[in-house]
Amino acid sequence: MNSPVPNLQLHAYSGRENGLMVVGDEDALKALGKQLLAVDATSRHSSSEFPPLVAKPGTNGPYKDVDGFQLTFHLDVGQPIKGNGIQARRNMPPLLLLAVAVCAIVGAATIARWLISYAN
Repeated sequence: MNSPVPNLQLHAYSGRENGLMVVGDEDALKALGKQLLAVDATSRHSSSEFPPLVAKPGTNGPYKDVDGFQLTFHLDVGQPIKGNGIQARRNMPPLLLLAVAVCAIVGAATIARWLISYAN
């Protein structure tokens, strides 16, 4: 009886270097390698929106606020991918971050002034 292949762990990191780390035990990485090595050259002719799927391992995504995060591997068939392939990060826009920071500073100063006046 075959035991199920454990999920791969995905870890997104940023800082000095940026990237996506795929972490798994020996069995999970070997199973992924077998899927990638079994690419079928006849699947190059695809009429779907995305290139042909090669592997879709089970994963635990790197983001706690994004459910159902998937890691998939596709075969390049020489056709451009429909839609925008490069996504922007989901950070707060800089102007909104600045506005929130200003409001936080004003709020902290107001609370400090109220505490000082209440203590006197």
